Amino acid sequence: MQLYHHIYDKYQEVADEGVSEAVEEALILDIDVIEMEHKKEIKKKEKEIEEKQSEVDALKLLLQGKSPEEAAEILHISMERMEEIMKS
Repeated sequence: MQLYHHIYDKYQEVADEGVSEAVEEALILDIDVIEMEHKKEIKKKEKEIEEKQSEVDALKLLLQGKSPEEAAEILHISMERMEEIMKS
């Protein structure tokens, strides 16, 4: 897919006639699909890590003597989320 764009995106006729969009789907290779799935998995893992970090940060604030309300405000999370963290 990247090779296609590298070669044909330079030609105005191709862009004007819409050939790019028509041919684009036909040129999706297995590696393109694998790459997209890999990127989705990375984003999912990053989100999980962010959630865990938020839990750790909330617990640290509570251990420092902050109230749950203060901790939620500092971390910009809802009180419902804060209550979930405190239950876990």
